[in-house]
Amino acid sequence: MAPVAASAEWLDGVTLASARERFGRAESRFISMSGVDLHVLDSPGSGTGPDVVLLSAQWLGVSQGDRWAPLLTAARRIVRVDLPGQGLSGAFPDGDYSARAYAELVAVTVSELGLGDHVLVGTSFSGIAAALYAASRPPGLAGLVLATSSGLPRASGGPAPNAPPADPRAAEMRGTARPRAFYHWKMAELLRRPHREHEMTRLVDEVHVMNEIPGRVEEARRRAAQHDPAIFAPALGAAGVPVLVQWSSHSTYLAPVLAERIAAIVPHLHALHHYPKTGHLLIADAPEDCARDLQAMLVQL
Repeated sequence: MAPVAASAEWLDGVTLASARERFGRAESRFISMSGVDLHVLDSPGSGTGPDVVLLSAQWLGVSQGDRWAPLLTAARRIVRVDLPGQGLSGAFPDGDYSARAYAELVAVTVSELGLGDHVLVGTSFSGIAAALYAASRPPGLAGLVLATSSGLPRASGGPAPNAPPADPRAAEMRGTARPRAFYHWKMAELLRRPHREHEMTRLVDEVHVMNEIPGRVEEARRRAAQHDPAIFAPALGAAGVPVLVQWSSHSTYLAPVLAERIAAIVPHLHALHHYPKTGHLLIADAPEDCARDLQAMLVQL
């Protein structure tokens, strides 16, 4: 099948196969894990420190680490995973989109890939699965990074300061098909620092295609419906490894005060960093800052 033209305002006939044809990479691996057809980028590092595993975010898959991964020179190996419902990965066959299902999949993936000592990075919604994985005290886990992570009840007071104005077309764009204009507006909300025009165009095109794959809206709804707000804090308290908390200043979903609340719960806080003028997709928005502070953690493990 010919790849879908991502530059079109409305997509017609997009499929997981056509998205993979367009956006798959030479280093892409598609591996069957617990019945899920999982997309993984697996690249060697140049260091002697722990391996690093990055989990996909709510809106953006492995691409969030494109500028971040090459900077992790202390890592032996860098693995980026599109979780089910994100990027180029398939769906959970049984419809279980709970955080526990995601955490169990992470454990299987780490084992099947033969990772040694490793640091797990959870971003946005994947931070909940990362915390649950850490709470199970798996062999080889050396550290946990939570980058503007979901999990705690959202702070009162509305969105973060200086949030962009709501797009007046947003309500009509919440159906099962949404135009490219919606994703352009959404990425401008999620990434607050300046980005080169060609980089933003590529990201908007990619997010547009991957989020219009049939079934993605239903997967997101199931994930939201199966969210358990009571599991995150106990999981943080059970984490037996150093935890690095990295937080956006301008996430329209998660206020900066939540970072302090997470830091107060974890038993072994490595460090807490706030990054100015950053949107919700922190690693994509501030790759140099995030990589620098993760590097500092890696060399101490």
